[in-house]
Amino acid sequence: MLNGPNFPPQVVKQLHRLGLKLICPLRPGFGSSDLDPVAKRHPAEAPDRFCADMQPFLKHLGYSRVLAIGNMSGAVFAFRLAQRHPDLVQGVFNISGAVPITEMSQIRAMHYRQQVMALTARFTPRMLPTLLRAGIA
Repeated sequence: MLNGPNFPPQVVKQLHRLGLKLICPLRPGFGSSDLDPVAKRHPAEAPDRFCADMQPFLKHLGYSRVLAIGNMSGAVFAFRLAQRHPDLVQGVFNISGAVPITEMSQIRAMHYRQQVMALTARFTPRMLPTLLRAGIA
């Protein structure tokens, strides 16, 4: 989520009981991570730049096969990681994964509340975290 991984404690405990590990690297600009200045200027490069970081990171941790989980727009990054590193990613699981919104007609087809969020993200992105936090609260 915007503030980083926000799992209920019982989820993490259940994962440990099942012998699973959850590694949650934050994409640049989410949680407390810094924005990637290159990806900010060239957004189409963001998934590849993320993959370039993830592959050596996972190798450093000793993982040779992982399941990539994408949350919301992170779905694009999970699929790109699987595409770029099929030997590393054994599968992709998405939570509320969506396709990229590239046309205003896609926004106009949304419910009013979704339109507000999408238009905020597109035209005043610095306001989006505040608006989302207010909506969640």
